[in-house]
Amino acid sequence: MAEQVDNVFNLKDIMDRAGTRRRCYNIVQKVYDLPNFGPVITQDYLAELIKPVCSLLRVKRSKTHTIPKGRRRNWNSIDAFNLLVKTLEEKGKKPCGFTHFTLPNIEWMLRMIIWADPA
Repeated sequence: MAEQVDNVFNLKDIMDRAGTRRRCYNIVQKVYDLPNFGPVITQDYLAELIKPVCSLLRVKRSKTHTIPKGRRRNWNSIDAFNLLVKTLEEKGKKPCGFTHFTLPNIEWMLRMIIWADPA
């Protein structure tokens, strides 16, 4: 049975229209929940996200939620990243595409943890 492709982009059109990494990010982040723009958002990462069959974690903005207010969380980025990687592996999701040397912002990591495991 063919895998359903959940992609709204045409790779060539995006790369031709965008021109720069920032513009490509702005186009892609309107549909998918991405970390804040910065050095961790590479052209290769964005190109992988807009492929029809993506090998990285790709979550539509409509499926994620804001971080709930309430109890104080005393986490650092490394702890959040380790928990994200562990949660994605346990739930059988695709890898996030980042490493300990290229950490995304902690708010994005927490949103992805909540998305992957709402409990």
